[in-house]
Amino acid sequence: MPVRSAESWFNQLGPITKYSMILSVGMTVCVHMNWLADMYYVLNWDKISQSFELWRLMTNLVYFGRFDLGFICNLAFYVIYQSKLEDQFVGRIADYVMMLLFTCTIMTAVAYFLQIPLLSNAVLIMLLWVWCRTNEDLHTIFLGMQMPPPYIPWVLFAIHVLMGGNFVHDLVGIFAGHLYVNLAVILPVTRSIRLLETPAFMYKLFPPSTYSYRRSAGQGRNLDD
Repeated sequence: MPVRSAESWFNQLGPITKYSMILSVGMTVCVHMNWLADMYYVLNWDKISQSFELWRLMTNLVYFGRFDLGFICNLAFYVIYQSKLEDQFVGRIADYVMMLLFTCTIMTAVAYFLQIPLLSNAVLIMLLWVWCRTNEDLHTIFLGMQMPPPYIPWVLFAIHVLMGGNFVHDLVGIFAGHLYVNLAVILPVTRSIRLLETPAFMYKLFPPSTYSYRRSAGQGRNLDD
């Protein structure tokens, strides 16, 4: 029964959540088994520009470190809020990919100037920020406590600081998420201004038919609602 439950849960995940989780766990397994060094995943601009190790632009976004409590907690939060946010874009995978491309590009640009080697915590906070800001009226339980959604990113921010994390990484994620919410959600409603649009070719690359998993109930509202 537990195996079936786990399989059912896995199959109900959105494709981006599912495959990014597999990538994250797979990278940590490779490090744990001494097949690859974790420095193989981080942003190294000399390696990227001179040796064309372009995978670093992706792997640094979902590598949460070696197997320990921090890895388990961060991966759990990542999967939960990546899944919740992906559910809000059900039927609009191109728009969701656009959101990820925009925010990750912003964070990567900031990482270049601040010399940040890993953006996984920034991605986690960004996902959490976007979901919380687009579901401000929901009643949520976080860490066993009822909490308004806008407070949740700051609580996780405090946890990361207490665990010895770099608060700058979290602020980078908050900045990218805040910028996206304002450009894609708030301005079109309050000022009828659309500064961030999904290019037409992306709808051809990611048609709605590719987004066929079953949406779970109670995952929040669609961002166009």
